[in-house]
Amino acid sequence: MSLSPDRKLDALGAVLVVLVIFGVGLAVFGAIEVSEDDGEATPETNFSVERINDSHVRLVHAGGDVVRGDELVLTIDGRDRVPVQPFPPSVSEGDGTIVRVSEGHTLRVYWTGGRGTQERLDSLET
Repeated sequence: MSLSPDRKLDALGAVLVVLVIFGVGLAVFGAIEVSEDDGEATPETNFSVERINDSHVRLVHAGGDVVRGDELVLTIDGRDRVPVQPFPPSVSEGDGTIVRVSEGHTLRVYWTGGRGTQERLDSLET
């Protein structure tokens, strides 16, 4: 039994609608994926540590790109550490914070901007 011309047009129309919806979906998800890849570039920033006393150091931006203070994360020997005082909103050369850490540990500075992942900016021995 063959299909009538009207049935053939209905079937062709349904196939075209599905293809258009699929194409629009691919375009939307492709645009979202491309926009996520265009995140900020990891800043090129150096830090230094200055020992204040036996239990604290001052972590100082020692040159490079300006970074937002709320995008910086510190770890000591792989464990997250909150500084004694927060970073300023915009961290540029000479700006810093106080971190509680004794001698002989590894202090790492990570940047969390843009992509939702942590990118290591610097690693310092205390």
